[in-house]
Formats: sequence, C-alpha cells, structure tokens
Amino acid sequence: MDEVRIARLERGDARGRFEECARIHAEVIPGGFLVRLGRRFLSVLYRHLAGSRHAFLIAALRREEVVGFIVGCEDTRRLYREFLLRNPFPVACAMAGLVFSPSAWKRVYETWRYPSQKLEVELPGNEILNFCVATKCQGKGVGGILFDALCEEFQQREVKEVRIVTGGEQKSAHRFYEAKGALLAGEITVHSGAVSRVYVHRLAGGE
Repeated sequence: MDEVRIARLERGDARGRFEECARIHAEVIPGGFLVRLGRRFLSVLYRHLAGSRHAFLIAALRREEVVGFIVGCEDTRRLYREFLLRNPFPVACAMAGLVFSPSAWKRVYETWRYPSQKLEVELPGNEILNFCVATKCQGKGVGGILFDALCEEFQQREVKEVRIVTGGEQKSAHRFYEAKGALLAGEITVHSGAVSRVYVHRLAGGE
C-alpha cells in the first residue's frame, strides 16, 4: 500500500476532505443513525468537528485522499450544543426528513442523553467520538497509525485517560482496543436494544 501520512484537519481545509470523511462514514457504518441524515449533513458535521474547540479531527491520507479518520472529543455534551447552535439550517434540513419517524426521534434523544449515562467506575470526559477506516485500507495498519496520532494529540493537551465506546458486537474493535492496552470498564445501552462496551485507555505518562 502507498505510504499513508497523518494530517490534523482544520475547518478551513478544502470541502472535499470532509466529503471524503462523510463517504467513509457511510461506507463503514451504513446502518448508523447519522447516515440517515445524509452525506451533506455528515460533511457539515465533520467540518465543524475540525474547527471545534471541544474536538479535533485527524485524517489518514494516501495520495492526498482521505482513507481513514479519528475524532477526539474533550466534552461531548458541549460539543453537541455548539454544533446545534452554529449549524441550525443543516440540522433543520436533515431532521425534516425524520418528522414522521418516531423511532428516529427516539434515536436523537438517546444520542443527546448518552454522555449522562454512568457506570460504577468514574469515566474520563475525553473520548474517541468516531473512528473509521475505508474498507479498502482495513487490516493494513491505518487504524493503528490513527489511534497513535490521537493519543499523541491528547497527550499534548495533558489528557491522561480516554473513554472509548464501541458496539457490543464489534469483536474486531474489541480486539484492537484491548491490544492497544485499553481496559474494559463496563457496558452501557446508548440505543434501546443495543449494548455497547466502554473501555478506558490510559495514555503514556498518565498516573
């Protein structure tokens, strides 16, 4: 595979970068709720994440094409509020298509309240918000490069631990995070009937 380089995306980057992130998201998580809101919405979302003071977006580039990305977040609830306030029109357009779908609105509510769920152990506020690698590049080390870059960015921000939430059936993700040294903290239900695993990853130098 051609050499892959890592780049921290910024809000002012070419729109195509964020459209590529949206495409990969839709390809890797086709049944996800956000995909139902459309690629244009996803593109707006990723552009916002790249420019937010509560999050950062790191991409893996091959021949200047985005082939994977990872999003780190320092405060999920504040990020959600910030996104809604700064992007009212794209959000309204995306949600208009769900007006006659009670199940979709339930998913919106569940997503909004997600950060409030608790476990017996105290969880760090910093987390991996999303992590996708294009199908054609999976199993080739791209995910490991992105994860390491995210950890370096968090360390520069003096973060000691990171929360990771992943689907209960995503066995390959479980193996990946456990191989990186993440410890299982418990399970939560973000959406009805879907159990997710919660890991905590301690960064190098964290006490």
